[in-house]
Amino acid sequence: MSLRKKFLSGIGISVIAVMLLMTLMVSRSVAGLIEAKEREHHHLLTEAVDAQMQAQLDSARMSVVSIANNAQVQELFAQRDREALLEQLMPVYETLQNEVAQIQFHLPDSTAFLRLHMPENFGDSLRDFRFTVNEANEKKAIVQGLEEGRGGYGFRVVVPMSHQGQHTGSVEYGSNFGNQFLENLKQQFGGDYFIYTLTDESVSWQEGQEENIFLAGTLETDRWQESLDMMTHVMNGEWVSQVSEDENQSVLLIPYKDYQGNVGGYIKAILDRSAIVAQSNGMTRMLYLLTAGVTVLLSLIMFLFLNSAILRPVNRMKTLIAAVEQGDFTVECQGTSKDEIGQLADSFNQMVRTVREMIGDISGAALKVSDASATLQQTALENTRTTEEVAKAVEGIAQGAVDQAERTEEGAQKSQAMGRIMEENQQLTATMNQTNQQATRVVAESLKNMEQLTHIYETTVQAMEAVRLGIQNTDSSSRRISDASGMIAAISEQTNLLALNAAIEAARAGEAGRGFAVVADEIRKLAEESNASTKTIDQVVEDLQQHSKEAVQTIENSFEVLHRLQSEISRNQQAFHQIAQSSQDSHEQMKALNASTEQLEKMKQEILDAIQSLAAIAEENSASTEEVSASVEEQSASMMEIAQASDSLAELSQHLQEKMSQFRA
Repeated sequence: MSLRKKFLSGIGISVIAVMLLMTLMVSRSVAGLIEAKEREHHHLLTEAVDAQMQAQLDSARMSVVSIANNAQVQELFAQRDREALLEQLMPVYETLQNEVAQIQFHLPDSTAFLRLHMPENFGDSLRDFRFTVNEANEKKAIVQGLEEGRGGYGFRVVVPMSHQGQHTGSVEYGSNFGNQFLENLKQQFGGDYFIYTLTDESVSWQEGQEENIFLAGTLETDRWQESLDMMTHVMNGEWVSQVSEDENQSVLLIPYKDYQGNVGGYIKAILDRSAIVAQSNGMTRMLYLLTAGVTVLLSLIMFLFLNSAILRPVNRMKTLIAAVEQGDFTVECQGTSKDEIGQLADSFNQMVRTVREMIGDISGAALKVSDASATLQQTALENTRTTEEVAKAVEGIAQGAVDQAERTEEGAQKSQAMGRIMEENQQLTATMNQTNQQATRVVAESLKNMEQLTHIYETTVQAMEAVRLGIQNTDSSSRRISDASGMIAAISEQTNLLALNAAIEAARAGEAGRGFAVVADEIRKLAEESNASTKTIDQVVEDLQQHSKEAVQTIENSFEVLHRLQSEISRNQQAFHQIAQSSQDSHEQMKALNASTEQLEKMKQEILDAIQSLAAIAEENSASTEEVSASVEEQSASMMEIAQASDSLAELSQHLQEKMSQFRA
């Protein structure tokens, strides 16, 4: 799913959820407000019903008090003149018949004396059920309130009567508490009403009153059932209401109390709330339509804002990242905002600049590596040529050592011959002249050999000096190689560091930097291979320097031996010159022949020792030349490895330059 669809879906879902939540909250608030208004209306209706009942009682009281205070009525009632009372009060009753349900007189013992509404019924005792009458006669005080009588439930006002200070009984004024009362409520407040009593012990003469607690109603049937919980509230003297199942009516139960303040029953009011329901449903529909419109409008506004503030910059960023992925690091994101998108653009530009600088540094480093590899190759070639020259010089030294050994062997043989001659001189003094001549020839040959040995020594010294110079040059070249290798190692480390930084920046770039991360990893591998090659070169150079030091030390030792050899040769030359001089003087010194012979014997031994020393020196020279030759061979092999390493380094540098050429920076 694209970012645009994600934003659109997220915005739509969020706005719809918020608007639905607000709609539900508003709907609940409206429902709560309607419920509160209905409860207020029910409370007002309850108070109005109570006020209506109280007003009816007050009206009845005023009327009955006026009758009770009438002197003529008092006199007639005291005389127990029923006919006269009936004649006088019947017109009044007939006039008030629509408002007054009954007017009757009671004797002090609560016996019915006259019922204007039922003149034919009198003489029955009311003491067992008309407690208002009992109380008024006993307390001689006005008693008023709801009470059930022979005519049913009604508003009763019982006033005690007296004549000339004597209590004569009581007069009762009863108004209707039934259909007429309910019709009045319906006309004033609307709805339908029913009256129920909470006792089934009826004393009414009306048919069916003793069997059903339903007393009256504006409708013939009551189809609205009240719950047990509602009845509990009613019995506690509290009004209670509920909504019908179809929610079009409110059922209100208003408890009423008798004259003693006890709950005697309740008035059920059925109030039409269909208009409120219709209005509420209309408001709900309007609210949902308004919510839908606002949702669409807000979603569109938010999408346009996000498209301008986020999606367009992100798409531009996506295009630039695609260009970077193709290796173009010359791009730059033109962002002017200061929000997170602008910060992202700045970070992207900084990353591109950093990578561009890294590419430049890596390209420069690749060129330096290429130059260093070329220098290393040239140095390796020069060292190879130098090594070849050293090998040739060492080969010459080895040949000179062989010649020296041969000459030394010849000298030893001749020294032995000279010894035999001296022995013969001792035995053959007579033949001294011949022996002297032979000795002169031998001495001459020895001097000649000594001269040749001196020449060989000088040649050996020159060759050793050349070897030492060659080794010193080799050591100097190896130092240059080491310096070049160090520079390559530093470049490799810098390249590796740059590659690591590039990998880190590529990782921060996420998916867009994956291609660059691969290139950075290749660069890092090339740097590691270059570093490994420089380590190999350093090891080879270190071995070469070590061998050079050993060769120089060996040559120094050889110089010391040669210096000793030169001393011995000088002494031998002096000895041979003395022999020659002695041979020349032999004719004049024949008398000292024996002494000379003894001296020659001693000199012979010294010569043999010297020749043996020369032989040992020759062997040492031969061994040294072999070691030098081996060192030269090792150096040559090292130079070959350096040459191969420089070739590998050149290839790596070329590969690195090819990789860097893929980027535009």
